[in-house]
Amino acid sequence: MSRSSGKPIDVAARLMSEFAARTGLVPAIEHPRRYLWTDAFAVCNFLELSARTGEQKYGDYAILLIDQVHHVLGRYREDDARSGWVSGFDEEQGRRHPTAGGLRIGKALRERSDAEPIATTEKRRDAAVPIQQPSTEKPRGVGSNNEELVPLFSESAVQNFRQRWTTLQTEFVDEPRRSVEQADELVAHVMKDMAATFSDERKKLEHQWEQGDKVSTEDLRLVLRRYRSFFDRFLSI
Repeated sequence: MSRSSGKPIDVAARLMSEFAARTGLVPAIEHPRRYLWTDAFAVCNFLELSARTGEQKYGDYAILLIDQVHHVLGRYREDDARSGWVSGFDEEQGRRHPTAGGLRIGKALRERSDAEPIATTEKRRDAAVPIQQPSTEKPRGVGSNNEELVPLFSESAVQNFRQRWTTLQTEFVDEPRRSVEQADELVAHVMKDMAATFSDERKKLEHQWEQGDKVSTEDLRLVLRRYRSFFDRFLSI
């Protein structure tokens, strides 16, 4: 039985129950409506209701809401070109660490990707009309002459670098200084590996030339493409 039956608490209980139903919390729906800031207040309200009324269901609602926020806002939207967990983890690892890559806000409009320009807002009387500035940047994966960029690392190396970055970023809250030191080490490692790749290719070509071996135009073209991929990426930083 409720320890508090005053009108304010009854109103709060009714409003939060309506919120739970309206946003797909209870009963759960396939595509619940989650919004980070509103849900943060809702968790606090459910916990307070549980404390004041003594009803466990409100505490359960708070836990359920937190779990739903993690698993909805920890993923990219269905209409996003990206998919899966924001952290880049696989399905199993993402479920264990849903907040590793941060959380989306959950806005009605799709979140802007890193490659998209920031929109400005032009106010017209009673409406705010988003105006997107033209971008001179090339899409990711496209270099000069609109030619697809050549990978500079193997897929396994890329996954390893991304995993290390995600780990140090997650640990920033507890050990910010150590995370920055690890970030510096990781960037230095990536640059060293990239320099070694170009150095090895150059030495290979020089060895062939010294031995009098003929290097085909196609081999030279592929090497040049790798240099151009690096050049385009470097200039876009």
